[in-house]
Amino acid sequence: MLENNVGLTETVYFVVKLHKMSFTVRLVQFTPFCLFS
Repeated sequence: MLENNVGLTETVYFVVKLHKMSFTVRLVQFTPFCLFS
């Protein structure tokens, strides 16, 4: 049970990190568009 909880925590952390990365990438792609338009 404890091992399962640790696995779940790692999975949640990974998903959150993935979302932050994709958000950062989107922001970086979107910023030049705002500056040059």
